[in-house]
Amino acid sequence: MTTITVPTRLLAAVTKWAHRDAERPTGCVAFRPGTPGTGSIVATDGYRLVVVPWLIPGDRPFGVERAHLLAAIAAQDSYDDDECSFGPDGERRIDIGPNASVVDVIIIKHSAAKHNVVVRVPLRVLDKYPAIDQVFRPVSNHEQTPTPDGYLLDARFLAAVEEVNTASLRWSTAAKNGVRVVQWGRVDPDGSRPAVILQNIHGVKFAIMPLREP
Repeated sequence: MTTITVPTRLLAAVTKWAHRDAERPTGCVAFRPGTPGTGSIVATDGYRLVVVPWLIPGDRPFGVERAHLLAAIAAQDSYDDDECSFGPDGERRIDIGPNASVVDVIIIKHSAAKHNVVVRVPLRVLDKYPAIDQVFRPVSNHEQTPTPDGYLLDARFLAAVEEVNTASLRWSTAAKNGVRVVQWGRVDPDGSRPAVILQNIHGVKFAIMPLREP
């Protein structure tokens, strides 16, 4: 089984973006392989979306339910630091190994495999997962307003952006740890606005649906 190793703090921050309802297609975190050596971890609840570039081996995407990942993370957090292994960046890590119909979420306690804890959960097929790539389609000049002034964004979503951003800053200096707005759009005739797109130094992308003006 090929496993995907993710820092626990980053996985926890991303997982919170998935829908709480496991029955919805967006109720899971998507692990999507790309071209060789690439891939992404994706989570969305329909109002906000995060895409984290990450090495995802294999040739088929799969999903893991939000609740299962958060439960594994909580179980790992119950162990003392001296019981868990840490990666080269000093963070706890979790391995995720997809199989035919199940996923093993491996809580890494010690370097010897026999000391690890395995949580076996159902693998989610992503045939009904939304086509999130179209959210990031290029916006033409006539669609783009001069500035994103007028967007109203939920402060809780911005706090979630900061949590993912902080968790993903593995090699950055303090001078390069921000998130910038890279795309927005013109107001629709009904007064609604398309998603505002943000990106950080590691290429993590965020899409947030704005609130309507009162």
